[in-house]
Amino acid sequence: MFSRHPAARELRRRRREHGAAVAPDHGRMVDALCRWGLSQPWVVEWPATEAHVVCRFVVDCPVLDCREPWFTVSSVSENLDEGPEVLVAVPAPIAHRGAAVGWAVSVARLDEDRMVVAMAMPTTSAELSALKQLLEIAYTDAFRRTAGED
Repeated sequence: MFSRHPAARELRRRRREHGAAVAPDHGRMVDALCRWGLSQPWVVEWPATEAHVVCRFVVDCPVLDCREPWFTVSSVSENLDEGPEVLVAVPAPIAHRGAAVGWAVSVARLDEDRMVVAMAMPTTSAELSALKQLLEIAYTDAFRRTAGED
């Protein structure tokens, strides 16, 4: 799982060293991210089927015959100090770049051109904005995939 990956631990260590002395409010960030996700057009929240899943979203647009996974917020129960993680379906080149740079960990391959990556929950508004930009890319990619299948 992402919380055990060396890149994730290093990112969290750097945050502790250079961040504020106050622990981040993960609950507030999770709520903000989940509210934002649900506010997007053609997004549906799917029920959590596992205890560690906080929220799970899919792009579901019947008009365009599009139903694709988008992102999931998962709690990290082994070490609550590390906080939740975000799993997002992204184009493979973005997943590879994120893993190479260290902001993401590859989790699974969905198909030949899309992967699921995991990353730490944002702790600042700037990090939340960056995550939203990544999620917008993933959202757009869900529609591109449907249009390309005609």
